Amino acid sequence: MNPTTAQAQLIDPRALRIILRRLKVHASIGILPHETRLTQPLLCNADVWVLQDGPAHDRIGEVLDYRLVRETLVRCLTSGHTNLLETLTERAVSELCLLPHVTAVRLHIEKPNAFDDAEAVGIELYRHNPRTAPA
Repeated sequence: MNPTTAQAQLIDPRALRIILRRLKVHASIGILPHETRLTQPLLCNADVWVLQDGPAHDRIGEVLDYRLVRETLVRCLTSGHTNLLETLTERAVSELCLLPHVTAVRLHIEKPNAFDDAEAVGIELYRHNPRTAPA
């Protein structure tokens, strides 16, 4: 998942990209009757750009711990029922933007069981963090 040209222009070239691939969670998502009663699997891919100094002393406290990225996604995606995948994706991106030093986020979420004749249906959202926008 490489950024588009327009997205790449917004990303500081000094930023580090945290990559989380194929995170699988079970979530209550959808508008169909069976979707409101049962959870279903979601597959997530996240790119989180952070602008921070490199670890001078090789300590986890000097960087954004990627476990926090995963925990934020799991908590956001599994807390309560959401009707639309678009809403869930937007909410998760907003939460990831609140993490320390995050300058941009791209999140791709798929529902692999949505259709019998398709591998998956999904939503991808890219947001530059307004809190870190250049002045």
